[in-house]
Amino acid sequence: ILSLLALSLLLTSCGSKTATVEEAQFRWNWATKTYEKWAVKTSDNSGRTEGAQHPSQKNIKADLDGDQKYESYSLKENIMTVTEDGKIVWTSPTAWKVYDFSLDDSTRDGKPDINISAWRDSNYGSSQPFWEKKNDTTLRDHFFVMKYADNTVKAVWQSSNLESVNQEFTLADLDGDKRKELIVIENDYKEAQLCHDTHVAVWKWNEWWFVNVWRSEKWNYCHLRTSGNTITVEKYIYPVKQ
Repeated sequence: ILSLLALSLLLTSCGSKTATVEEAQFRWNWATKTYEKWAVKTSDNSGRTEGAQHPSQKNIKADLDGDQKYESYSLKENIMTVTEDGKIVWTSPTAWKVYDFSLDDSTRDGKPDINISAWRDSNYGSSQPFWEKKNDTTLRDHFFVMKYADNTVKAVWQSSNLESVNQEFTLADLDGDKRKELIVIENDYKEAQLCHDTHVAVWKWNEWWFVNVWRSEKWNYCHLRTSGNTITVEKYIYPVKQ
């Protein structure tokens, strides 16, 4: 079971070692229909100490239910709340430790979803399938997709324990099909330092769940961002121990 100290490290920092930093890019190739390494160059942040990845606080105003009123979507101290007209209409369950969220159409229905990354010490929560004899209570990462409608937040899809930690995630249309993909930096659970031995991965919604369509080689990736058909990350190179 992950200790609280390890969880704290995973939620706040990429580690403390000074590293040389390169900028790596992966680009969707329309001819080959796949993602290819496009460029690697020295970053302006070369030699810096890795920093925090997840926001301690976050607030986004949006009208997801189309009633011409803005809701407020807030994250503070690993708790997410949705407020409308000054009233809290939803708070994330106490069992969730939310560390990031986005408002994007991940389910490809033309309407924004509430996409949440959170830690939870239960594989299925109260929705354990009847064929599963035991509910794994190991602290694990989860990804939840929700909708806001009728003044409440409703679940669209909730993962069981993820095989890898979603260190960072974003959504973007990389392949030009007018639908957004889920782009993630994935990490191994045993790695408390977030920038060590990570993959960049692309997932697509297939009407029932997310399907992995591409994954990079393993390296020390952090600081995920996208532009057009290009994924950009920072690649950390650590000094060799003498």
